[in-house]
Amino acid sequence: MITAIKPYGLQSVHSGMLSAKNVKPHNEVETQQPETTKPAPVEAQRAYAFAGKNISFTGINVGKIAQAPEKLITRYFLPADGKYFLPANPITGAKTFTEVVEQYSPEMSKVLKSFKSRMDKDGQFLKWVRLPQMQLEKNANGVSHLDEVYSQAAELLARTNLDGTKRPLTVLGIGGSKHTAEFLANMAGVGNTGKLHFFADIDPFSFNMFLKQTGKRADEMNYLVVSKSGTTFETKHGMALFEKAVQDAYKARGWSEKQAVEAAQKHFAIVTDAHAKTGNLREAVGHVNGEGNNYIK
Repeated sequence: MITAIKPYGLQSVHSGMLSAKNVKPHNEVETQQPETTKPAPVEAQRAYAFAGKNISFTGINVGKIAQAPEKLITRYFLPADGKYFLPANPITGAKTFTEVVEQYSPEMSKVLKSFKSRMDKDGQFLKWVRLPQMQLEKNANGVSHLDEVYSQAAELLARTNLDGTKRPLTVLGIGGSKHTAEFLANMAGVGNTGKLHFFADIDPFSFNMFLKQTGKRADEMNYLVVSKSGTTFETKHGMALFEKAVQDAYKARGWSEKQAVEAAQKHFAIVTDAHAKTGNLREAVGHVNGEGNNYIK
């Protein structure tokens, strides 16, 4: 539930639900983001709300929240300059983010020390901390993992349509496997350019809607399939939908089943767990790039 105080742009966001009977009615209280440009007053910067307390802003009494959950985050937004203020914290007493950092610095130092002592040990699931350095380390052939990534990207880019035109890339994933690349692409200004698309198979209608929005047939695109575990249902199902559509497109041209399957595989690059396990993508596509099928992996 989001409660907004119209004149000052207050938003109180909490993890539970507040029933209407817990908040006294007031004509300035709305359940949506207010349209306002008036900055919050100085008095509002120190206000806070938690169970059993009254919330007041320059004489506007929102009312007593009798049974509010313990975790209640109050955020003050000043549209005039875009700054955020830290509400007074009844536990730490901190007034600014600087004070919070100062209070928690000793504890964070302990956390970092623990990270450094454990990050290279097996079973700690912390080796990702060194991932940037690991990507640059050369193997016995003098090739780094980053070199291999660029090489495979170039190989996928070179897989063009029959008339030689380049295919746009569609990233198949869900959650962080999709949104991380999508966020970075948008930051770099290459998202929504027609060259890069993102698809998450979350409902029966997504597939056809996606093709309609891109204006492309399935066989006119290449695909980057991303699943860390290799067992993500939505991602595997999305790949199956696109792969079948690509195969059907080739068979519609008169290609044999075998030819269509092999041609469709050339549209896909797979990013997944390095270890083959029953039912995961690595088991299906294999370990070595180009071995046994035409997937890039």
